[in-house]
Amino acid sequence: MNEEPTPSLNILIIEDDYTSRTLMQHMLKNIGETTVANNGLQGVHEFNTALKSGKPYDLICLDIMMPELNGHDVLKQIRAIEQDNNTRPSGGVKIIMTTAVDKLSSVRDAYFELCDGYLTKPLHKDKLMDELKSLKLID
Repeated sequence: MNEEPTPSLNILIIEDDYTSRTLMQHMLKNIGETTVANNGLQGVHEFNTALKSGKPYDLICLDIMMPELNGHDVLKQIRAIEQDNNTRPSGGVKIIMTTAVDKLSSVRDAYFELCDGYLTKPLHKDKLMDELKSLKLID
């Protein structure tokens, strides 16, 4: 029998664009269970809910330009929630910014705010998988 591998990662995609969300879900379907949030506020809520339920996310793919709350603010809030819950910086969720914003200042700010990776759109599956390997989320 040729069975697909059982998803092992708990993944949150925070993305307001339907096409980008769907594409990321498709790229990640064989490595984990995905949940989507359509805006930053919903994303922070989903993160907090999962953390409180004892099933925290392993990976967040986070857009920057979104309604309600932009990606930089979402990133800051998630890291603050982790700090409030005594999560060590190295033990927190891995966050990859997945965005059309390729300005050096945005990249610098994202890393300063403790993102783990930064990929610009259009996303390519091989680059996403390479990033997940470098973060030791997949082999």
